[in-house]
Amino acid sequence: HMELQASDEYSGILLPDTAIATRGAQRIVYVLDSEDKVGTRVVALGPLHGGLRIIRSGLTSADRVIIDGLQRARPGQQVKVVASTIVPPESSTSAAGTDRSNSTRE
Repeated sequence: HMELQASDEYSGILLPDTAIATRGAQRIVYVLDSEDKVGTRVVALGPLHGGLRIIRSGLTSADRVIIDGLQRARPGQQVKVVASTIVPPESSTSAAGTDRSNSTRE
């Protein structure tokens, strides 16, 4: 007898777990506005997929997400943007970077 876990297909954004912070009981990510100022978004997490966390809701593909330097990011702060590419942990020697949409490094 075998039991399999399944779910309906859905779309989501993939981020490294290191880009996700906790505020109380909420999971948040730091995003940048058009003036490169830091803001936050509450997100709903899904399972890991290929070493990256599925973000089920709270972000759009147009959002620019800070994935490195979270400990220095403060809402309202203007930052210097350094764009890069997220590489899934199992296929990289460096976990730093951004996804193929619009993630950023601080």
